[in-house]
Amino acid sequence: MHRRELLGVLGASAAGLAASPAWAGDDKPKDPLVECGCKCVEACCDAMNWCNEAFLHCSKELAAGRVGHAKAMALLLDCGEVCSAAAKLVARESAFTAQVCRTCAEACAIAAPECEKLDHPTMKDAGKSLKKCADACKALLDLVNKKPAGPR
Repeated sequence: MHRRELLGVLGASAAGLAASPAWAGDDKPKDPLVECGCKCVEACCDAMNWCNEAFLHCSKELAAGRVGHAKAMALLLDCGEVCSAAAKLVARESAFTAQVCRTCAEACAIAAPECEKLDHPTMKDAGKSLKKCADACKALLDLVNKKPAGPR
């Protein structure tokens, strides 16, 4: 695991996951919302890490004069931040989960095709991860929107 990946995972998820008993690794059957939330946090952390890797790749390409990477680089910077925020808020079961998941899904859906346009394995992998994150956020959003309102 790359140092950046480790720091990203620790920063975005470890504290939030450890702090919430709903995310604990017990043997009890889990609520579908919790299961979906866990998958969402994992996908968001992975996407954030790929955004960082792809951003680094783009910065090197841009420095070498390949200006075609500029748009993807800017999108990756913002998308990585949104993915990080989504992972943290979902992990702590924030009241803003629906809003952040909607934003994250949209950001990933915009950034993924820009990554996939660029012919490099890092960019292709980043695009795949962003699509997976968008799907996970949409799935959680669907469950959150179906959940009856009530006290937490």
